[in-house]
Formats: sequence, C-alpha cells, structure tokens
Amino acid sequence: MADSGYKSISRIDSEKKNMHGWYVRVWFKGVMHSRMFSDKKYGGTEEALE
Repeated sequence: MADSGYKSISRIDSEKKNMHGWYVRVWFKGVMHSRMFSDKKYGGTEEALE
C-alpha cells in the first residue's frame, strides 16, 4: 500500500527539484497511464490527493 492509503498513488516530496505532490499510475487495456497532481496547483496536500 502506498503512502496515500490507495493502491498506485505515491507521494513525491523532492526539495532538490521543488516538487511536491501525488503521483498516480493506472493500467488500462495493457497501457500504463501516469499523472502528477501538484500540491501547489491543487491548493495543498489533501486537495491534491482528493
């Protein structure tokens, strides 16, 4: 289980790259799709996870 409590959702906190948010990976029809949900863009840690 990932940091989020959900399968395939991981927390990314990199001070060096100034990157904070949730990274989501989903397999659909044999292809992996991924997306980063930034804390800054979505207004905070909980909002980005939501």
